[in-house]
Amino acid sequence: MTRSDGIWVSVAATATAEHHGGTLTIAAADLPGARSSGIDPADVYEVTTGWANRLVYEGLVSLRYADGQDVQALVPSLATRLPLPSDGGRTYTFELRRGMRYSTGAEVVASDIFRGVRRAILHAGGALYQGIVGAQPCTDDPDHCDLSEGVQPDDATGRVSFHLTEPDPDFLYRLALFVFPTPADYTEESSVPMPGVGPYQISAYQSGLEYTLSRNPYFTPWSVAAAPPGYPDVITWLKVPDVRAAVAAVDAGQADLAELTPLGNRSQTREVVDDVSIRQPTGIRRGGPTGTFFLFVNSSVPPFDNVLARRAVNFAVDRNKLVELAGGPLTADPSCQVIPPGFPGYHSYCPYTVNPGDGAYHGPDLATARRLVAESLTAGASVTVTDLVGDLNPPFDDYVAQVLTDLGYDVTIERLPRTGTNQKHFDDPAGGVQVGSGGWLPDYPRPSTYYDPLFRCPAKSQEYAFGYCDPETDRAADAALALQATDPGRANRAWAAVQQRVVDGAPAVFGVTTRDVWYTSARIGNYQQAEIYGPLFSQIWIR
Repeated sequence: MTRSDGIWVSVAATATAEHHGGTLTIAAADLPGARSSGIDPADVYEVTTGWANRLVYEGLVSLRYADGQDVQALVPSLATRLPLPSDGGRTYTFELRRGMRYSTGAEVVASDIFRGVRRAILHAGGALYQGIVGAQPCTDDPDHCDLSEGVQPDDATGRVSFHLTEPDPDFLYRLALFVFPTPADYTEESSVPMPGVGPYQISAYQSGLEYTLSRNPYFTPWSVAAAPPGYPDVITWLKVPDVRAAVAAVDAGQADLAELTPLGNRSQTREVVDDVSIRQPTGIRRGGPTGTFFLFVNSSVPPFDNVLARRAVNFAVDRNKLVELAGGPLTADPSCQVIPPGFPGYHSYCPYTVNPGDGAYHGPDLATARRLVAESLTAGASVTVTDLVGDLNPPFDDYVAQVLTDLGYDVTIERLPRTGTNQKHFDDPAGGVQVGSGGWLPDYPRPSTYYDPLFRCPAKSQEYAFGYCDPETDRAADAALALQATDPGRANRAWAAVQQRVVDGAPAVFGVTTRDVWYTSARIGNYQQAEIYGPLFSQIWIR
């Protein structure tokens, strides 16, 4: 195995008949479906379940799965090709592959896609698909949902046309998230999981306790890039109480894989990762950058409505300390921007450090931080750091409270239980929350999945009280998005400039990018790990 740019890539490895078969067992405290509302593919919004379901459900398009080399690439799956938009970018027409069958044996038809779109809008919400004609009214009034003008299937020809209210260069990526064909006889009240078309089917599921995949008896390979045949006959998750128990299961031969970096308990993660890296270093698999964790400073309320004060905090926070709090250098890297390395639109840029200029982080610059506080005339201002107790973010809040105190602010820590009411207070810029910690994982590999929900005007994030709004940066983002359809290279450079503007605006201390770390047994071969999404489970050999 060799490693290239954070991705494990198989070289000189050729599969033979002896590599097929066996059971791959994955030890985990959180099984697929445990942290979400279940395993319904139209409603899964977290990585653990989504990447397990990825082996079951295929849509018109998907992100490449064949190997770990380019999982950010969009490829046709049930569609014969990726269509070029017509009607000024507002219409996409797909043609279904013939003979595709669910794990029940039923054939996939174009109207199944229509049902899948409707379910995605009603389950995942209209935000991702509100550009489809009729989607917003459908979200507003589900009982009278009419998508007939926006999604037009033709079972006779196998064609499906989508009509948008305006051009959306990210539409195909959005389509890959939640839109999967739904059989006519499947109902929400069904006691069994919805059948899929992929190489595996869900053969056992009990929320939080059991999740097992077995081979789909009707699967016939149609696209190695989108849905390669799997090697294990069975892929099953073993429920364990915590990360330490997951490692013990691998050591005892009860499991083949253990995820060492689930969201949550970072202190235990650090201890376990350090122990295993010393005791069994060849079993450690460190993946590419996944999410970004940060400290937001509300730009719409004093004292951080002053950009100099926001920049002062950025200079004062030691991102290496945030790395330690996030699990240590094996699981996190210091960062100055929200987009992680290797992601489209990324360009190394870090002005908030000693000796800036090369884009890297070299440590805090307290002298500059104190000068900016003095220039901003905000010293002595009252600042409340709000900590949502029990969230999945690293414990940055006490540390940033100390940094703010050292800068001369009058600091109070407010600890709130994570409830719906407090979360609403937490993400409302006008609600008065000044400082808090958060994190973001991308929906799909495009820069807009960071920019639009977090920073676009009006100053209302979906999750956090950034309070940031800059119309000029919005216009630059619009231009970058438009370039994606005609010149991806220029689009990425334009997005890098947008990110630089956001960093300069300092709505947050973008502190660390995290990495998934897995522990593997000696029983497995052909291990491949993709950025963002973790191991390619179906491509692992069981020796």
